[in-house]
Amino acid sequence: MEKSLLNMKYFYLLIILLALNSCSFNSLFYYTDSAYVPIKDIDYHDIYLTNKKGVKLNAVELDPIGESKGIVFLIHGNAGNVSGWIYSLTPLQKAGYRTLVFDYEGYGNSGGKPTHNNVVTDAELFLNYLIKKKSPNEKMIVWGVSLGGNLSVNIAYRNQNKVNVLIDEAGFSSHSDIGTSFMPWILKPFVRLTVASPYNSKNLISKVHIPVLIIHSTEDEVVPFAMGKKVFRNANQPKQFWKIKGKHCYAIRDYEKEFINKLDSIINV
Repeated sequence: MEKSLLNMKYFYLLIILLALNSCSFNSLFYYTDSAYVPIKDIDYHDIYLTNKKGVKLNAVELDPIGESKGIVFLIHGNAGNVSGWIYSLTPLQKAGYRTLVFDYEGYGNSGGKPTHNNVVTDAELFLNYLIKKKSPNEKMIVWGVSLGGNLSVNIAYRNQNKVNVLIDEAGFSSHSDIGTSFMPWILKPFVRLTVASPYNSKNLISKVHIPVLIIHSTEDEVVPFAMGKKVFRNANQPKQFWKIKGKHCYAIRDYEKEFINKLDSIINV
């Protein structure tokens, strides 16, 4: 589901070529080349919203089966699009959750081009869409995965009056941290100077005061397990760390029952 966040074979060369333009590093974090595939055998709604720049963005929304327990807003990783990520939502739909995942600019059927800044404002656009239709009894859960995990902490921090629960799965601790994680030591200082981190979860998580669940696999080959632990250490109570095994971003696939049980228990705290 998720490509490697950084293709290190080419990253060394790109560092030199882009050294004077750190904004260009946006393109290294976003893989927009996955084709949109028609979604079959799922009962869903296509949602289109237009952001402040006039760019039309696409999301898919699934109604819960039965009475709604809450709303899960999935902020997906740096690759793929909603036509693939929707399958991470179907177990939650069956478990009684209203769910939505949107595409960043440039992904799937969304126009534009993604940057570190516009993914924040566009995530909030869809969060506010969900808030407007939320019933008083529904809890709002933000679930960020990989790149979306780092982003989700920022969204929760900026919208603590709207969000009830934060789930950060396989998220990295900052853009510069992931940029340097596989670098030779001699290049690490250079990368830290050139890779912009306009928001980072390892710091912002200390300012989030809602229930937090951090999920990370000890076998994650894309985002080091230590990054999940770093974010967790800085989080406030109530918080949980769920250590799992398996591939990057596969918690809902490999541990469907446990995932839903944990979510059910958190929203009832």
